[in-house]
Amino acid sequence: MKSIGKLTALALCALMIAFSAFQAGAAGSYFYSEGFYYGVENKEAFVHGYQGEESDVVIREKFLSYYVTSVESFAFFENETVQTLSLYDATMLNSLGQCAFNGCINLKYVEIPSSVQTLGDSVFDGCTSLSYVRFRDGSAAQLPVQAFCECSSLKTVLFENDLTSIGDRAFYGCALLSELELPETTEMIGDYAFANCGSLQKIVIPARDTEISDTAFSGCDNVTVYCYYGSTAHLYAKEKNIPYVLLDNARLGDANGDGVVNINDVTAIQRHLAELTLLEGVRFYAADSNQDGKLDISDATNLQLFFAEYDIQDPIGEIMTQ
Repeated sequence: MKSIGKLTALALCALMIAFSAFQAGAAGSYFYSEGFYYGVENKEAFVHGYQGEESDVVIREKFLSYYVTSVESFAFFENETVQTLSLYDATMLNSLGQCAFNGCINLKYVEIPSSVQTLGDSVFDGCTSLSYVRFRDGSAAQLPVQAFCECSSLKTVLFENDLTSIGDRAFYGCALLSELELPETTEMIGDYAFANCGSLQKIVIPARDTEISDTAFSGCDNVTVYCYYGSTAHLYAKEKNIPYVLLDNARLGDANGDGVVNINDVTAIQRHLAELTLLEGVRFYAADSNQDGKLDISDATNLQLFFAEYDIQDPIGEIMTQ
């Protein structure tokens, strides 16, 4: 009877601890487990803080019987222990709060899983050792203000999701970021989004109507914009005198768009001038073989001189850039 009573008491104690934990979370208090501070509310758990000694941090799927759904604002603020972060075990995790990992100066690698739909402002701001970030398919579509600001070691960012917006100063001061490809879903690039990214050499903006702030690339003296002819990114690059490469693969002189420059392109220009067919958009742009901004008989003549192997200064047959 004595042993049964002891087991009953232990079981009751465990139940009381679990109940107390629930009550504490509901009241806005937090409790400690395996290095983490948790809260519980509305049958969901959230990570409030971390004081563990492990450098490889894994956000668990559950605390007690409740799914972990968020990492709260400032949860890992200026934590110098964390080096790697895994979010995949927490299958119901849907948000990382404001400044959640701000100032984690030894954090090196981050993947955002598809479950995470919301990122708070400055979520990884000042993570100066962070070098690799990957957004998995279905993850947060909006990159918030100062998301990766001053991540001075950041070299690789992969977007596999349907990104729609890049917030103000999102990549400000990412001095080692050299190349970035944005999804076709990108609608907006905010103020100073890539400002002072001095190593940025290539940014691909395939969307046709992306709104781009006047200051988005301030201090990016080496950047080239890869875009489609007539897109807002193309017009932006021309207005700002930023070098660009057309993703249409248009070649100077390829008036009919078949990928090669030959006598058929002379015919296409002549038919346009005779108003038999109409060259528009990138075809008109490519047909302007002497690059004087207008399409006339001199462009056809220029091509003929090129075929006759005269010394032509215009880069006929090459992918069009500026």
